[in-house]
Amino acid sequence: MRNYLAQQSANKKPIEPNDPALQEASRIWRRPKSDDPAVAADALFYLGVTREASKDYEGALKAYKEGADKFKNAAFKGAL
Repeated sequence: MRNYLAQQSANKKPIEPNDPALQEASRIWRRPKSDDPAVAADALFYLGVTREASKDYEGALKAYKEGADKFKNAAFKGAL
């Protein structure tokens, strides 16, 4: 998904919500296979960024809220 966003940005092209590459990346990031909270949090963050960039503001807010609720304490665990 990061590659798609970078590629679209570099080519000055809009984020297309129906682009097959974006759909596949979204599907993969929506269901991270990692038990690592940092990986799962990144997945939700980039899902939100992508939805926001494609003007799906409701979907972006949902992804951001899910990440904030699920990982609210994860940011500090590595620092202790």
